[in-house]
Amino acid sequence: GPGGEKQSTIATCYRTYSYLKAKALGARIVDARWVVDSDNAGIILDCDEYKIWRDLETHHNLTTTKQCGDDATSSLRPTPSWASHPLHKFEGVTFGLLQGPECNHDSEPNESPSKNAQLSLEPKSMTAHQVESLLRCWGGRLTADALMQMDVLLVEDWMTLDQITKCLLKYFNEKSCGTSRWSIENWHEKELDGFIQDERLISDCGEGKYVRIPIIRTKWLEDSICLNHLKSFEGYCWGILCL
Repeated sequence: GPGGEKQSTIATCYRTYSYLKAKALGARIVDARWVVDSDNAGIILDCDEYKIWRDLETHHNLTTTKQCGDDATSSLRPTPSWASHPLHKFEGVTFGLLQGPECNHDSEPNESPSKNAQLSLEPKSMTAHQVESLLRCWGGRLTADALMQMDVLLVEDWMTLDQITKCLLKYFNEKSCGTSRWSIENWHEKELDGFIQDERLISDCGEGKYVRIPIIRTKWLEDSICLNHLKSFEGYCWGILCL
């Protein structure tokens, strides 16, 4: 589509909600020129010649950091058709979404990049409906109120820890959640590793009577979808919400 281009023989496009949804569903993504060229040729051309391999943000991150591990190889791995695509990475997992007051959630985010934008790297917020739609593609669900039932709390990328704390404080003051004591604790690598096993998110890896909910930036969801595998929470986690 618009913004698609060739970079070192790798066809790329902007990272938009539409792109994320197609990736999450395992759909084949091709440059719009395939339709035009097929129409001009009078036959359906081989769409593999027009395949979009990555979004620009993923391409930029991989090339600048020169990754050569799982992330790099998975981004080049051909995406299977939707019928055989494993769509249950979030099965049984309930997500919450914490959105700050600064974001206008009634309007749809602009899908078109600015005229001078080379990469879609500026902070953007998806609506709650869009986040929920992406989660459902991989078998997850989004709840708006039942904080005690959440396995993972997603927060918008632009939010700071101080803003997250203030939003949670407001939440607990306004709603009767059955708890009066809560805290945000530092995360430990071993604990974070326990949430993801065999390319699936685990819905309950806590112990004892206390609820421990990882607070994760929504960028983790985007990056996992774009690379077609679950990224580690490390690097995306603000802390552990303890109830």
